Amino acid sequence: MAKVTITDGMSAYNVRTNINSMFTNLFTYGFFSEKLVRSGGTPSSGDPATLDEVTHTLVGSYTSTPVAILIPKCDWHIYISSVNTTTVVVGVGAYGSATTLDYDILILSTDIS
Repeated sequence: MAKVTITDGMSAYNVRTNINSMFTNLFTYGFFSEKLVRSGGTPSSGDPATLDEVTHTLVGSYTSTPVAILIPKCDWHIYISSVNTTTVVVGVGAYGSATTLDYDILILSTDIS
């Protein structure tokens, strides 16, 4: 959210406009709408050749592409490969030593319904 300075002597209209602008900016970041969890799958040590991506189907219905935030819970190299209105694809890198692929994905949406 961009910082807006409100000063003494500023008109009520300008104060209200600046406050509304800050809230509008804040709401464009989105609202938490769902959490996807992965705590299984056993990639072979050092080479997850059989597991190079995991596709998650979103539970919610979205009219615009939501924001996906990956929260790793293991040492495998994982990343968000793609996101659309129905799925999130997580890519799995070639290195890690954990026995399971473990992460959460938080979904933020700017859709208001």
